[in-house]
Formats: sequence, C-alpha cells, structure tokens
Amino acid sequence: MSKLKNFVTNILLLLITLALTLGMTEYVFRLVKTPVSGWEKKQIFHPDLFTIETPMITWTKKTDEFETVIQTNRSGFRGAPFPTKTELLFIGDSMTAAHQVDEEKRFPRLLNGVALGMNGADPIQELQFYRKIGRALHPNVVIHQIFPFNDIIEPGPSFTVRNNRINTIMPQKPDEPICMKFWHMKSYFLMRLCEFVRYHYIKATLSKEHKEKKYGIFEGKIDLDLTFVTLQTFKEEVEKDGGIYIVLIIPYQKEVEGSVSHALYNNILEKLNDFAVIDPLPTFQESNEGIYFPNDGHLTQAGHKILADLIRLRLGNILYNPEQLSTLSIHE
Repeated sequence: MSKLKNFVTNILLLLITLALTLGMTEYVFRLVKTPVSGWEKKQIFHPDLFTIETPMITWTKKTDEFETVIQTNRSGFRGAPFPTKTELLFIGDSMTAAHQVDEEKRFPRLLNGVALGMNGADPIQELQFYRKIGRALHPNVVIHQIFPFNDIIEPGPSFTVRNNRINTIMPQKPDEPICMKFWHMKSYFLMRLCEFVRYHYIKATLSKEHKEKKYGIFEGKIDLDLTFVTLQTFKEEVEKDGGIYIVLIIPYQKEVEGSVSHALYNNILEKLNDFAVIDPLPTFQESNEGIYFPNDGHLTQAGHKILADLIRLRLGNILYNPEQLSTLSIHE
C-alpha cells in the first residue's frame, strides 16, 4: 500500500508541477506577446459564400502591432451596408479585408469603392462573391485582388469545370483547424505551440511541389491552369455584365524584400498577359516606408495609401468618367 501511495503521490505532484509550469508559461507568454483578441468572432460557414464573418457585430482585433475595430454588415463582410450601385468594386482576400487598419484607411475606402474582402478567400470563393453579391451592385469596374503566394487553385469538390471555365460552385464546410481547439481552451501559448509544430511538420512532410506552392520554395514553373481558368471565367462574367475586370496582384512581403524567388509571381504575370493588371511590386520595392507589418505580413496604413495612390494613378480619371471605361489599358 505504501508503494502505491507513493506512486499516486508522485503522479499528483507531477501533474501539479506540470499545471503550474504551463500556467506560468502562459502568463509570461501573454506578457511578452499580446494574444490576438477577437478570435471568438471567427468566420462562420455560409452555404452560398463558403465562409463569412459573423454578421452585424463590432469587435476589436488587437496584436503587438496594431489594434483595430472591426464592424461587419448584414452580409458578413467588413464595412457599411452595401449600396444598390457602385462604380468601383474590390474583391479579394485578407489583403482587401484589411483587419490591420481602420476601415477608412483601407485602400478600397480610400478610392470610394465597395469591398468584398474575406480572410482566407481564394479566387474560386471570390468568383462566388461576385456571382452572389457583387453582380447585383452593377459595378463599372471590378478590381480583383489576388495574392499569388497562397492563391493557387487545385482540383477539389467545391467547383466543376466545363468548357475550360468554372461552372458550378458548391461551397464545402471546412474543418476547424486543430490548433483552434487550444484557443477554445483559452490557452494562447498551447495554440501557438501547436501552430509551430504543425507548420514544421507539414513543411517537413509535404512533397516538393506542395512546398513550392505553400511556402514559396520555388524555382521553376508550376501548374497554374486552374488559377488562370478561374480568373478568365471571372473576367468574362464581369465583361458580359458590362463592366471592366482588372487583376490587382499583391506581392508577398518577402518578394518585396527579395528574400524569396519571384518565379511564382512572374509566372502569374506571364499567364495574365492579356488581362488588365495592376502590379505594385516595383512601387513597393522603391518605397522607403514600412509597407508591411513585419510579423503580421499584411499592409500597414502607409502600404494601403501607397497602393491606393498607385491604383488611382493607373486608372487616372476613368473611375469618375464612366464613358471612358472602354479605353482602359493598364497592363505594363
């Protein structure tokens, strides 16, 4: 009995020590690195749009680098309710949603445009945004923001291709990332530890091709056919509706810094040779201002202003003279 008692006592002491260690680590970790607040306001599944933000809420996103008030409309997108008509419509991912800056500082707002931006969206989802919401706004110009670093489209159950164009889009409900389970447990340290381990495990076990797509370890060409088919479908639908379709390519922070290859970025540009394209990479490289948040990787307020000024320069006064839209030619 004494051995069993000692064994149980040792196990209890070990568990108590482990709990105290984790508790102290969590406390110190939160002192050193501010957790992102507001994650409980996570995106929700939408049967037509894949995912949207929780509609009609106001919350604050806070990190070491920024603190932003986020307000969503009835449709589950950031910003004010959508108008019945807009001259300029922006559609994109987290670069357009721009949770890192105040609403009025986002580049779409600086250009008096309407934004359909969603964290984690890819071109298939963005095409669906246009079909279900954007088309009804009757835009004269649609600027489709893409982020090549994570916008490579691969075959999947959420869409079908017919006659080399995206046909039916069928949103699939995604699984919750495993590391978010630790967030629900209120442990920011364990969540970050999980993300760190998961990142390096995936990076170590993925094939070379997937590493190239996901992490920018890229020297040659990869299959961009489905990505191009998606953008071509998008372009044709906008033009059929009487609008002009422009691709806005946002470079990865490390591409601007020159610390990763530009091969993927250049391949996208090559594929889009017949598209109207706004390419901010040269402008970003020439700027001495802090365009990206170093840790978050999204555009700063200065970055949004530089981008808005570039778009305004490329479009000139065409945005405000709809009769000149047919003369638009941007690709360099």
